[in-house]
Amino acid sequence: MKAPVLAFVLLGFGCAAEVDTSTTSGDISVWQWADDVQIPNQFSVGHVGLAAFGGRVHQLHTIGSTGPLAWSIFNGETWSTEVELAQHADGVPAMTVFNNRIAAVYKPAGQNRLVMMMSDGHSWSTPVNAGTTIGTATLVTTPAVAVQAGVLYAAYCVRKSDGDHLRVDRFSTEWSMVTETDAYFSCRHVALAALPDGRLDLIANTEGASSWYMEETMRQPQGTTWSALKILPMKSKKPLSIVTCGNTTHLVHGGYSTPSEIWWTTRDDYGSWHDDVKVPNQASNGGATLGCFQTTRPIMVHNGGSGQLWWSEFLP
Repeated sequence: MKAPVLAFVLLGFGCAAEVDTSTTSGDISVWQWADDVQIPNQFSVGHVGLAAFGGRVHQLHTIGSTGPLAWSIFNGETWSTEVELAQHADGVPAMTVFNNRIAAVYKPAGQNRLVMMMSDGHSWSTPVNAGTTIGTATLVTTPAVAVQAGVLYAAYCVRKSDGDHLRVDRFSTEWSMVTETDAYFSCRHVALAALPDGRLDLIANTEGASSWYMEETMRQPQGTTWSALKILPMKSKKPLSIVTCGNTTHLVHGGYSTPSEIWWTTRDDYGSWHDDVKVPNQASNGGATLGCFQTTRPIMVHNGGSGQLWWSEFLP
């Protein structure tokens, strides 16, 4: 894989060496994460997709490695019994709310493309093609999605003969490509979120010859260009997740020397990432996913060593 042509920009935060020296992120504490609780009879090899809709949080996860998909709903206290869907996926569906519907974008099992299905909270539509044409490239990550100013964006990585590329597509009435940027290293996971100030924040988790990296780029509200990629000092061998609740954006990622650890950090409106710290007494073999219950209450879902799904919430 090609080497970076730009100088690394380190933002002066994080735990690249994974030394847990703090329990706070800004003015809040990692101890505000409540102990995790099992979601009865729900299992997933990897992480899950979450989207807040209709006063509930909806979850999709893949049973086994290639589906079928299972759907359950969180009412603020408990999770419903999961419903098995007909669709099969490679990896986790990315979920958000678009045009007053839940949008789920995912890679169908065994196929080199993305599809999207929609839900009114009661049933799911038939999947249709999503994203721009992959062509001769290879889709190498599950997607991440977010909505900015009423437009749906999907981020993912494709592999071409010259290396891996971060691609962002947009959808209002049809799909078009917004940008495609060379990733510095081999792309493993992506996360995308709209920040409180309206910017889109894209972080790719990449693997080099001897280490892993987080590469971050941002797009201004109503802008047409993305910032140059920055290499963050945080490292993770598991998927990462970003969610904005109120005026605070939360990020969780896996560990590096101990991949099953869960690390957490936040950024405030118009601010930068604070120091990331390890979430106590919680771990995941497949990565953690963040959601936001009723716009202000962060929740997290992750699997344990057996694939059992667990959830926790960030208490005020």
